[in-house]
Amino acid sequence: MILAHAQLRELGAEKLRFESVKRAVIWYRREAARRIWRCTVMELEIGRIPFSTEDRNRNNATFAAIAVCLKGIEHIPWLVGWYEGDGWGDGTWLAEQAGMTRWRFQRRCRKTERELRRRLESADLMESPSG
Repeated sequence: MILAHAQLRELGAEKLRFESVKRAVIWYRREAARRIWRCTVMELEIGRIPFSTEDRNRNNATFAAIAVCLKGIEHIPWLVGWYEGDGWGDGTWLAEQAGMTRWRFQRRCRKTERELRRRLESADLMESPSG
């Protein structure tokens, strides 16, 4: 794969580190939504202070690193729904939508979470437990 010089600079930038897999996944989902919105609605967000080059490079490097970690992992949409659905009840509805029992659905999400945690740790995107 050939990368542009700007992309190489961004990938070499310092990356954000997350306390949990949940925080990394939610950050990635929100960043993806923000990028889609900026591309489809407008390039300049009115009333918003622009990012510094350093912050932009850090966000781009983090986004790219998480995207690599997510590649090939199944059931990421289920994991996002499970994380964001904490206030929706016990997860029965999400499990029904996936065609599973609640117990099996949660077990599948935990397995996906463990696999993603290993990848995020190897990409140095997770904070150490001691801080």
